[in-house]
Amino acid sequence: MLKRLYVNNFRTLINTEMSFGAINLLLGPNGSGKSAIFDVLFKLRDFVTRDGRVPDLFPLSDFTCWQDFTAPVQNFELELEGNGGLYLYKLTIEYIPEKGLARMGSESLSFNHRPLFEFSSETGNAQLYGDTCEKGPEYPADWSRSGIGSLMERHDNKKLTWFKKRLENSFVIRLNPALMDAESRGEVTAPAPDLSDFASWFRYLSQERQGRVFKLTEKLRNDLEGFDSFKLETAGRAKIFSAGFRNLHGSINLFKLNDLSDGQRALIALYTLLYCLPEEECSLCIDEPENFLALPEIQPWLDILDHQTQNGQAQAILISHHPKIINFLANDAGFWIDREGIGGPARIRRIRSDEQEIGLPISELVERGWIFDA
Repeated sequence: MLKRLYVNNFRTLINTEMSFGAINLLLGPNGSGKSAIFDVLFKLRDFVTRDGRVPDLFPLSDFTCWQDFTAPVQNFELELEGNGGLYLYKLTIEYIPEKGLARMGSESLSFNHRPLFEFSSETGNAQLYGDTCEKGPEYPADWSRSGIGSLMERHDNKKLTWFKKRLENSFVIRLNPALMDAESRGEVTAPAPDLSDFASWFRYLSQERQGRVFKLTEKLRNDLEGFDSFKLETAGRAKIFSAGFRNLHGSINLFKLNDLSDGQRALIALYTLLYCLPEEECSLCIDEPENFLALPEIQPWLDILDHQTQNGQAQAILISHHPKIINFLANDAGFWIDREGIGGPARIRRIRSDEQEIGLPISELVERGWIFDA
C-alpha cells in the first residue's frame, strides 16, 4: 500500500510529508491543502502509468507562488509497500519561467534501497537496472515523460513492472453524479475522477468482472430502495446504461443513468468502487464520498470500506466534512491539515486521543465543532 508521500513546492505543500495507513481521513478547513495531496497522487499515477507529459501535469501555475522563481524546482517522493519489500519513487520537476518551460530534472525508483531505474538531467540519460539490481542499458531519455512509464515488461524487470501496476491501481475520485452519462461508446478499464465515464467503465466490468457485478447487484437490492438490476442496451454504435427499479405493482421500470437522482447515482458509483475493485490490492482516494447522500446512507458503505481495508483488500484515503465519517474514523485514522497564517504553507498533524501523544488532540476538534457527540 501507499506508505509515505513527500512534496515540496507544490501549491501550499512545502517540505510536506505524510505517512499513510490502511484507512486514512483528511480533515481541515477549505483551502488548507487536502485536495492538493489528492492532486499529487493523481499526477504521479498518470505520469508513470498513463503516458502523462510534464507540461500537461506539472504546469508552472502549480509551483508554490511565494517561493523563489530564480531556480524553481518541485520535489516528490512516494513510498509504496508490497511485492515483498518497499519501493521508493522520486521525481523532480524543473521550471524555466522565462521560457515558460517545464522538464523532468530527475526520476528514480528503488526497491529495498537498491536501484531499479535512474534518470538525471545532468546527463540526459536513463540507467536501467535488472531485478537483481545489476546495471542494464543506459540510453537517452525523453525529459517530458516518465522513463519508468515508457518501459515494457521484460523477464528481468518484474519488480519495476509490479510497481507500475500497483501505482495504476490507485484511484483518485471526485464524484460528480450530474456528469454520469448513460451513453457509452467504448470500454474503459478505470474510471475518470468524476466518474463521468461510469457507463463505459461498467461496460468493461460487465465483461471482465462478472462475478463482482453480480455481488454488487445483490448488495444494491438491499441498500438502494426499489433497485432490481442493471441493463446495457445497444443504440446504434453506442450502449445505454440503465437501472431497473420495481414499482408499487411489482413490475420493473428502466431508468437511464442520467434520469436517476444524484443520490441514486452516487450510491451506485460508490458501491461499484467497493465491489468491483481489481483483485490486486488498490488504493481508493475519495474526496467527500458523502456528498449527495443522507446521513443513514453513508454508514453501511463506510462499514464495508472499513472491512475491506482491515482485510487488506484495499487502502482508503478519504477527505470528508461529514459527522458520520469524522466520528467513525478521526480517532484512529485522522489527519488535520491547516495553513500557517493567511496564504502560508500547509501543515499536517495526526489526530490523537491520548494526551501524551504528539499531534492534534480530539478535544481540540470537539472545540472546533468537527467532532460531535454520538
